[in-house]
Amino acid sequence: MAIIIRYVKQDVDAEELVNESFVRIFRKLESFNMDIDAENLEKSFRAWIGRIAANISIDFLRVKNKCILLRIWLKGICIRRRFNWKAA
Repeated sequence: MAIIIRYVKQDVDAEELVNESFVRIFRKLESFNMDIDAENLEKSFRAWIGRIAANISIDFLRVKNKCILLRIWLKGICIRRRFNWKAA
């Protein structure tokens, strides 16, 4: 959860992303390369899990940013229509 909290500041969003991370980890567990010696297996597995969590967080922020930009853009259209402004 610490990795996700670094990206996403709201606890509710972070909890949801942690759940999504676990689902994705279990789905992709077969793709993890376990041909590593026992000494490095734990480190490699932790890094793999961390990368999944970071990617999910980044994807979430991208979608959130697009939604905010879309809302701002749509609000601008509504304001222009209300005042009969023409698009630049």
